[in-house]
Amino acid sequence: MKNRKKKVVEKNNNNKKVAEQKSATKNKKLHTKEEIKRKKRKAKNIIRGTILLLIIIGIGIFLCTSDIFKIQKVNITGNEQVMIEELKVDDKIGNNIFLISKRKIEKDFKKNPYIKTVITKKILPNKLEINIEERQKSFMIQVENGFLYLDNQGYILEESSINIAKPIIVGYSTQELSPGKRLEGKDLEKLEDVIKIIENCKKIEIYDIITNINISNEEEYIIYIENVKKFIYIGNSSNLANKMLYIKDILEKETGREGKIFVNGDFTEGFQAYFREEVNQ
Repeated sequence: MKNRKKKVVEKNNNNKKVAEQKSATKNKKLHTKEEIKRKKRKAKNIIRGTILLLIIIGIGIFLCTSDIFKIQKVNITGNEQVMIEELKVDDKIGNNIFLISKRKIEKDFKKNPYIKTVITKKILPNKLEINIEERQKSFMIQVENGFLYLDNQGYILEESSINIAKPIIVGYSTQELSPGKRLEGKDLEKLEDVIKIIENCKKIEIYDIITNINISNEEEYIIYIENVKKFIYIGNSSNLANKMLYIKDILEKETGREGKIFVNGDFTEGFQAYFREEVNQ
C-alpha cells in the first residue's frame, strides 16, 4: 500500500516537472518571438528616423543655399534723424534670409545712440522689414566745442556746434560725457524732476524760452530765461502746478525788469512768491 502511494506521488511529481518544462519551453519561444518583433520594429524606426533626418538636412541645405532666399530688399521705417547710409543695410543684401540674425541686427543698430528700439521682420522669401524708434533731443549740455544733445532718459546722442534751442542742463556731476554714454545715478534722478518741471513749464508757455536749468541741488532747481533776464528759483519738484501759476503772474507783472523769481517756499506755511529786481551796474 505504501509502495503504491509512493509511486503515485512520484508519478505526479514527474508529471508536474514535465508540465513545468513544457511551460518554460513555450514561454521561451514566445519571448524569442517578441524579441525578434521588437528588433524588427527598432530597425524600422531607425530607418524611418534616418530617412526623416536626411529629408530635414536636405530641406535645410536647400533653404540655406537657394538663391530664392537671398535678401533682395531691406525696408527701414521710423528713421527721421538717422540716415539709411549710417545703418549699412546694403551689407544685408545677398545674404540668406534664414542665416540673418535679428538679434545681431538689433545689436548693430543700437550702436547708434539715436536708436532706442529695433523690430526686425523676415518676409519670405527675400525681404527684411526693420522698424526703428529713435531717441529725441530734449536737452543740451554745453561743452568746450559746442553742445551735447541728450534725450529725456539721459542718453547722450550727439556732439554738435549747433544750439538747437533746448534747455541746457548745468550743475551736473557726471564726468564721462560722450555720445553713446548716459548721465550717471544722481543726475538721472534729478533729470526725472527736470522733466516734471519742463512739463509744467509748457502749460504756462515758457518752455520755449528757457535757457538753462541748474540741477546742482535737487532741493533748489533754478531756471534761467536769458531773453527776459530772470532766474526762477523753483525749490524741489513738489507742488509744481501751484508754483507755475505764481511764475506766470510774476513774469507778466515784471516785464522788462531783470531779477529773480522765488517760488521755493512752503505755501501751506504762509510762504508768498516774490520777485527781487537786480540791476546790473
